[in-house]
Amino acid sequence: MPEAMRAILKRIAAGSPLLPALIYTAAAWLANTTATLAPTSELLVALTALIWLAVGLLFFIVVVWFRDDDWLAAGFLLGVTLLLSGWSANVLAESITNRSLVPVLFAAPGMLLGVVIRGIISVPVLGGLVALLRWLTGLIRPVRRPPASAPRA
Repeated sequence: MPEAMRAILKRIAAGSPLLPALIYTAAAWLANTTATLAPTSELLVALTALIWLAVGLLFFIVVVWFRDDDWLAAGFLLGVTLLLSGWSANVLAESITNRSLVPVLFAAPGMLLGVVIRGIISVPVLGGLVALLRWLTGLIRPVRRPPASAPRA
């Protein structure tokens, strides 16, 4: 990986966990709104879907390999971000399509219950995936630590 990209990812990971989550949420909003408002424009929908996938991959890489959260916190960050960004993107698209918040408000309790149930399932699953990927990465590329007898710099 180029050093410039590694520096950018480290800088993103060093900040608040909300920054990559909000960037991913904005990309999900863009993709969902574009697919809702311009479904006949295949090129525009494909372009926004490609942006959403790239931002999603960046978010996943930052959370898994560049943040030093424990496995459950990383699973919580991934799971809750994926669920809430998808839910809020659907709410935004539905509001724009209907030009009203009333259908969204009536559907909100059921949608929120679905998000909570999916969160209960997805957080440990994604946390386990994070732990597995970190463990596999450690097997493939072990971390080199200086010997205990080496003088500290």
